[in-house]
Amino acid sequence: MANTKKQQQEVATKDETLPVTAGMFEEDAGDGFEDTNKDDFAIPFLQVLQKMSPQVDPEEDGFIEGAKPGQLVNTVSEELWDGKTGVTVIPCHYERKILEWVPRNKGGGLVAEHDLDKGLLLLDECIQDEQKRDIHPGNGNEFQDTRTHYVLIVGEDGSYEPAVISMTRTKIRASKKWMSLMNGIKKRRSTGGLFTPPMFSHVYRVFSEARSNDQGTFYVFNIKKERELGTQEGDEELYHAAKGFRETVRAGAAKANHAAANGEATEETNEFAD
Repeated sequence: MANTKKQQQEVATKDETLPVTAGMFEEDAGDGFEDTNKDDFAIPFLQVLQKMSPQVDPEEDGFIEGAKPGQLVNTVSEELWDGKTGVTVIPCHYERKILEWVPRNKGGGLVAEHDLDKGLLLLDECIQDEQKRDIHPGNGNEFQDTRTHYVLIVGEDGSYEPAVISMTRTKIRASKKWMSLMNGIKKRRSTGGLFTPPMFSHVYRVFSEARSNDQGTFYVFNIKKERELGTQEGDEELYHAAKGFRETVRAGAAKANHAAANGEATEETNEFAD
């Protein structure tokens, strides 16, 4: 019996179908993203999970199966890392701003990101409450000194993706230590004398460590230098990717969304003041 027209089309379609390969992905690279811009994407935050983080609470919308306090989490992919093992990153850019929040008990929400000069003046006017939060007497909002580190998270397979590490309150100590560690690296010029290499010249490992005070136990970042780029295969690509991410941030094409990362709240979760 002769094949019908429909059967002939099905056979032709089947014959023309090829197995999906990596070469196809490369050939069609970027397809589907032509009409997107920076507002269509979220830069992940690399956070330390606390006892009250929604990711560890089965009753919360943001619950992640297997998440535990002290782990590190990518807030977009929801990938988890053990805090004692850590995750490798390349720092690309740093900024410091004073964030103004509506207190959580009044509904929460990010009000403004103040540049440092103006923000420090407002912060000086604040009065600390019983939880050591800086509250402005004029409007009752909380002001947080916020140190933002833009990084590339580097996978064990050499893959990488941009992320943000935001440090406030108890985590500021780790930010200062990391900045001093990076700025303390010196190289000798070919013409003599020393210089500070770019921030993205080294790979670091981010851990978490527990601390306690009279308010309870919480976790903070602990960051250690791992190695200099240029010592392993693929480092050239990592270096240029990190440099490119820095340029993107400085141009304003990538920006940390603190409000989204903190759930429109005043702090990451159960983070106590020193």
